[in-house]
Amino acid sequence: MTLDLSFAQKLEDGRVIVDPAKAYPAYIAMLGGQPTQYWLEVARMCFTEDLTQVFGTPLHLVILKNDDFRLARFPRGDGPEKGAAAWRLHYNRLQAKRRLAG
Repeated sequence: MTLDLSFAQKLEDGRVIVDPAKAYPAYIAMLGGQPTQYWLEVARMCFTEDLTQVFGTPLHLVILKNDDFRLARFPRGDGPEKGAAAWRLHYNRLQAKRRLAG
């Protein structure tokens, strides 16, 4: 499983622009989650970590506005608060899958 960051573009001014219509579905699928507030938050934290590893810090992340990916449009699941607290566990599993894949 290769790291595909085609959903992001780094601008000359240092900002990293993210297309949520590409980023969220891709990460939720990689993580094996469902489209809930919990998994949206986990996905956001995971792609932010991947972008930080590629582009370094400080990372000025700009997620383009897309009403299709507002948290309020999704069921809570376990909630975004728990997603924010648990993302590292999911990210570590994702990293292990990537290592095994190649």
